[in-house]
Amino acid sequence: MGLRGPLAKSAQQIKADDAAAVIPHHGITKIDPVVDQEWNDFWLSQVSRFTDEVDMGTLRRLFIYRHEWFTIMRAWMDMPDSERVTEGSRNADSLRLHPFADRLDKLEKLMLPLEDRFGLSPLSRARLGIEVGQQHLTWRQIQQVQSSEPSRASALPVGTARELNG
Repeated sequence: MGLRGPLAKSAQQIKADDAAAVIPHHGITKIDPVVDQEWNDFWLSQVSRFTDEVDMGTLRRLFIYRHEWFTIMRAWMDMPDSERVTEGSRNADSLRLHPFADRLDKLEKLMLPLEDRFGLSPLSRARLGIEVGQQHLTWRQIQQVQSSEPSRASALPVGTARELNG
């Protein structure tokens, strides 16, 4: 306990509990079935235990982006190859990709940082200090181990390179 309340949690202290999952409604009308399943999978995973009520707006935005990405990707995949490239608007001789390609790229750039915030990849979970389904030490246990180890500062050799290599 600190002077102004409980101490902040360290990354090592974060641990998923085994409480039953509650799946809130995503609020997206006519949601893509894949995105609906991803939403449910997220809430059934242990990673969701780290989500707080204040995170819901950002999390919903991520799944809205995913819904739009899947909708456009389906249309892109159904599109004949000849329609994937269009003429430029200013110069009839120039060709460019269909606007769907640009939107897919922009959505991916919007989704990636949000996915990282919520630990939706092994690397982002490691960066956040989230260990799911594994045993690990609490912050207090790490501090106890570190305080019980002798200081290595006094154990450094002193002398010239010739004396030390001797």
